[in-house]
Amino acid sequence: MTVVGLSFGHCQYDFSGHWKGIITKVENGVVTKFQFELYLVQRGIKVVGRSYVRSGDMYAEMEIEGEIYNKNI
Repeated sequence: MTVVGLSFGHCQYDFSGHWKGIITKVENGVVTKFQFELYLVQRGIKVVGRSYVRSGDMYAEMEIEGEIYNKNI
């Protein structure tokens, strides 16, 4: 999984909410797509939440946490 750093000017953005998307994996020429959901709660510089990844009957759930540091999350 790739984690992307987001940069912004001030802590004026609130990333709290339900985010959905698709993760695409390419291995040996085979493309696999996974449904991805992210639930985040931001309190000041702290960000906590849970992520879910699904593909057919397979399912993964991960707790996540982080903080905004030097204009990055």
